[in-house]
Amino acid sequence: MASRLINKNNVGWLIAMTIFYLVASFMFFYGIKLLFPVLANGGRSSLTLLPAVLTCVVPIVIFYIFWLFWRSKTLANRLRLEYIAGLVLIFVSGFNIVDLLLVLSILLKGNILFGIVTPCYPLDMLIANGIYLMLGITIMVYHYLDRKYVLTSKVMPFPLKTKYMVFAGFLLPFAAYFAGDFLSMYIYFINGIRDPNWPLIIPYYISFLLPSFLGLVYIYQSRFHEEKTFLRNIIVLLSISAFALLWIIIGLIINPYVISESLQYEFAIGLVLKYPIGLLIIYLWVLIPSLISIIRIIRKNKRKKDEQEQAKI
Repeated sequence: MASRLINKNNVGWLIAMTIFYLVASFMFFYGIKLLFPVLANGGRSSLTLLPAVLTCVVPIVIFYIFWLFWRSKTLANRLRLEYIAGLVLIFVSGFNIVDLLLVLSILLKGNILFGIVTPCYPLDMLIANGIYLMLGITIMVYHYLDRKYVLTSKVMPFPLKTKYMVFAGFLLPFAAYFAGDFLSMYIYFINGIRDPNWPLIIPYYISFLLPSFLGLVYIYQSRFHEEKTFLRNIIVLLSISAFALLWIIIGLIINPYVISESLQYEFAIGLVLKYPIGLLIIYLWVLIPSLISIIRIIRKNKRKKDEQEQAKI
């Protein structure tokens, strides 16, 4: 099914995936925020909030599966990923629908628009999971009816290197969370536009996009394999990171309490731990892979140069 829709050279597909990523990131960010009360209360509100958390997390999981699909070059592996996507949608939506119906009948006394999590909760969650369920069933039915499934071997090795899959799997949640944090900036503009700290807040929101930019650089490299362009993009990313970090440091010198005064929502965990762990994660994720890539390219070019010199002798 998806094999007919996805074309690596299709610009429209890349635009659609970008929009999908932005929507999934915002939902993922909101879902993680909903998870905090569950953890803080020792799981006491899990029956009510867990379906909402899973509903918000599913899109970014499907995005990761689609990224693997996009990278895969064999039909067998694409069919396998198609199957996994269908299973995820069916099982998660099935669990959520059962949980939401229990909440609706036991806790909410049939109030379909209670609004405890969102203004339309649990109706909006039931609709979302109904869509997930129908989409998952559609994928599975098409998957088993597709003649290619019958004719294709299921034992072909997966072409992606494990380290890249693991790296993407670890990077994506952080990148999605902070991208969602960036997209939540509309709350600041709606409610806090008169905040006197707004010039000092801008570099934090620039920082929120850095992990996503890093992912974009690696996706571009995996598609076009241009080392010079890749190196230039990494240098640009590090330059933006250094600029934003310098701006943050200057802002903290001007007002050491800017985070506690204007960014409580964005750095809730950091304020509890009394340490800006979010910023640390962002810059470590950007700095370490970037430096490793630069060192590898330099070593690779040096090795080629040495081989050429030896060939001339």
